[in-house]
Amino acid sequence: MLFSILIPVYNVEKWMRKCIESVLSQNMKDFEIVLVDDGSTDSSGEICDEYASRHDSIRVIHKKNEGLLLTRRRAIKEAKGKWFIHLDSDDYMMPGFLSSLQNVILETDPTLVIYSFIRGTQDTHDLSNIVNIPFMNGEVFEAEGHHKLLMQFLYGGSITAIWQKAARRDIVDIDTDYHQWPNVNMMEDHLQSLYLLDHSLKTVYMDFPAVYYRYNAASITKQIGYRAHQAAF
Repeated sequence: MLFSILIPVYNVEKWMRKCIESVLSQNMKDFEIVLVDDGSTDSSGEICDEYASRHDSIRVIHKKNEGLLLTRRRAIKEAKGKWFIHLDSDDYMMPGFLSSLQNVILETDPTLVIYSFIRGTQDTHDLSNIVNIPFMNGEVFEAEGHHKLLMQFLYGGSITAIWQKAARRDIVDIDTDYHQWPNVNMMEDHLQSLYLLDHSLKTVYMDFPAVYYRYNAASITKQIGYRAHQAAF
């Protein structure tokens, strides 16, 4: 199996179907979808089960609420594909993305692929708002060239999201225990992305708006988990 699409789920019944359908409608089918329900209290879990009952490519894991970071880590543990792709459950995948990514992988043999995205709000679907990333399409970062990539990651802020990176299985820290960071939602992307950037032998930038990023302040990915868990520090 080529791709594992890893989707954390928490109280997103309004957008859940759109997210799943955006993957199922891709023009290549060599993938699995791993849905990890983080103790949703709405119908999100039932929607996941409904899709899994109709599609062999979908697996669902239900667990107690632990926050976004540990939910992503559970999805990583469950993944069976050669490449890991993250997608948030209130966002959706743009048409043609997986086949385009497959072509990049076959042509360049990378260990990490970074791509662009479209930013919108929960009520607006402006497909013209593609986030500008200052790399050339097909630009390759190897050895010392990764310094440019790290500088953009640390100072530019446009390549921090874990859902704009496809990582080959052998550079993912699958067995790392992240339980020392319970319910860390803010900056969890940085925590996981930095490891991938540091361990990638060859990173390629793909100038393709792969994800529609729906800004939703109430979602699992936009909540700050520090205050509720500050007693742990």
